[in-house]
Amino acid sequence: MVEARQQPRLVDEGAQAEREGLRMALRQHADVQRVTVRTESESECAAICYPDLTGRVAPGDSVIVNTTAVRLGLGSGGAHFVMWMEGRHCIDGRLRGHIMKLRYTPMQLACGAAEEDEANLAAINAFDGLHGMPVVVCELHSMLTPVAAGLAAAACASGRASAPVPLPPPPPRVVYIMTDGGALPVAMSLSVEALRRAGLIAAVITAGHAFGGDYEAVNIHSALVIAAQVARADAAIVCMGPGVVGTGTRFGTTAMEQGPALDAVTRLDGRAILTPRLARGDSRGRHTPVSHHTITLLEQVCCLPCDVVLASDMDAAFLDRARQALAPALDAGRHRLRLAQGTAGVSLARAAGLPLSTMGRGYDDEPDFFLTCAAAGAYAAAAAVSSTVPAAGAAANAHTPWADGGEA
Repeated sequence: MVEARQQPRLVDEGAQAEREGLRMALRQHADVQRVTVRTESESECAAICYPDLTGRVAPGDSVIVNTTAVRLGLGSGGAHFVMWMEGRHCIDGRLRGHIMKLRYTPMQLACGAAEEDEANLAAINAFDGLHGMPVVVCELHSMLTPVAAGLAAAACASGRASAPVPLPPPPPRVVYIMTDGGALPVAMSLSVEALRRAGLIAAVITAGHAFGGDYEAVNIHSALVIAAQVARADAAIVCMGPGVVGTGTRFGTTAMEQGPALDAVTRLDGRAILTPRLARGDSRGRHTPVSHHTITLLEQVCCLPCDVVLASDMDAAFLDRARQALAPALDAGRHRLRLAQGTAGVSLARAAGLPLSTMGRGYDDEPDFFLTCAAAGAYAAAAAVSSTVPAAGAAANAHTPWADGGEA
């Protein structure tokens, strides 16, 4: 149920800063405004506005906000959202192409899919496969940063080892494909903003009903084609936006989208790499040491084998527990367990000041989670540059000579 009874006014941030003695900057971005609102009861709270949906707002405007998430005490989505500005009769929305997202809702928008752009048609129609391009498929949005950092760190290390001069090579072109299992506007993600600034992702493709990327895609299959043919990716990361949906049941979660995504990568001749969800500090036993989401999708959702990566440099006892928990699921789906190192990726992320947080817990609370994500990125980097990596569809028992132990 949508609750929009309050009609708060936007606070002038300068006046608020002076009154409270601290600076609360109104964050302006092309696709999002993060503002403070004052309600009729004179209380103040954070709110998010997406100009593509409502038009831009300014201090002093009276706005209608959706308060449901705050009332429910949600995590990633726990903010008010601006629905409309009082007195505004229409907005000049983004009108590109004929493909609609948020279809048949009052907020539907003509986003313009990359598939319908004539400039892309020749490249898209020439697609004949991903040709082994590595694609890391994640469950949680908090995995995106360590995976991207792990990929960059491993690629740089590989380049320094082989380059005739002490200059790092150009980093691999990494494209992020955001699915619609969590937040729909990519502008919701502070991680994407930070990764762009750091140069760790080159482009964003928003698939399904997710929107706001450099390229819009109708589904995961066309998103992969766009990544390879239009965005010219060397590697891709597939992950929903902030706010996974979960009910506590095995199948009642948007995490199950990983299965079809992994199968799509393999069917299109890419290298499908799964980042398992690990936890040691989660009070919910179903997520430790390996989440039941990961086990379920490997056993009962994925139709084709994929590579499942663990960090070889995590705590040895926890690594053993994770391997034991994964073993039945790996056997059931003929999936391949791979080992890679994650420390370099985590170090790069921390040195760059990139956020490392999952479910409110940081690296010190969940080192195995972040190391494994970074290890998946490192494994993808090796797959992107090494001809020794077997192509998708090679025998499940084929050996890959990884420097840190390789196949498990």
